[in-house]
Amino acid sequence: MEHEGITTLEKLSNYREQDILKLHGIGPSSMPKLRNSLEEEGLRFKE
Repeated sequence: MEHEGITTLEKLSNYREQDILKLHGIGPSSMPKLRNSLEEEGLRFKE
């Protein structure tokens, strides 16, 4: 994700889950961890 410039949870929240899954090295098993990290900060993926 760093290669795409996604270096903070705030930046991550600007993306849809589908977009993140298209990135190299990110698979379905990564999504629960990413969702939880966003939720802990009061954020979520873009709809």
